[in-house]
Amino acid sequence: MSQNTYCNPRLYIEDVGIIENLKGTVTFPSNNQISTLKVTISGTDIPESAILNKKVRFYLNYGADDTVPYFIGYIKQIKPTDKNFSLVAYDPRCFLGGEYAETFHIDQLLYQVIEKMTQPLILHV
Repeated sequence: MSQNTYCNPRLYIEDVGIIENLKGTVTFPSNNQISTLKVTISGTDIPESAILNKKVRFYLNYGADDTVPYFIGYIKQIKPTDKNFSLVAYDPRCFLGGEYAETFHIDQLLYQVIEKMTQPLILHV
């Protein structure tokens, strides 16, 4: 990672900051698809099981320190090597799965979930 103060990206895994030796990409696809963060971190020895499904926050810090993360997600894939490790994180919709994963906006999703959960409870008189 460059020590340039204009662009100083930071990655936090469960509030632990990884500041140095960071390379990666963030993808925000269209059509309401799940966003991804792919990062390669050099020289870090972190056990795979310790960070799987952990919350990750990525701050771009482009021009100034950001107060809001550029990406928030959860680590779903890890690939360690001898010199570095790569991780892939998806936005929180990755936990929804099934028929709800990429078909609704959040208000539509909540409406459908609540409707399905309360439907058996409604008495038709």
